[in-house]
Amino acid sequence: MAQSESTKCRINRLTLAVNNMDAMIAFYSSVFDIHFSKKEMYGGELFAGKLFGIEILFCPAVIAGNTATQNRHQFDCVVPDIHAVINLATAN
Repeated sequence: MAQSESTKCRINRLTLAVNNMDAMIAFYSSVFDIHFSKKEMYGGELFAGKLFGIEILFCPAVIAGNTATQNRHQFDCVVPDIHAVINLATAN
């Protein structure tokens, strides 16, 4: 049975628990050309932007209660030139 328009899901926002905020902002800004804005929330500073048209929010891991030692996330992306993107990511 096909989904109706009222039951189709979409990603509204992606929140990432971040251990090194400065490095994450620098990387995502350089590689994905995201312009972040600071948000005062939950007793700390969070950073919001858009990634491929999806709202993205960086939350300090301590606020999120995340005890992972690395930022853990995966994206499935389509790009016109994978080698150019790999070079850009490696440089940053």
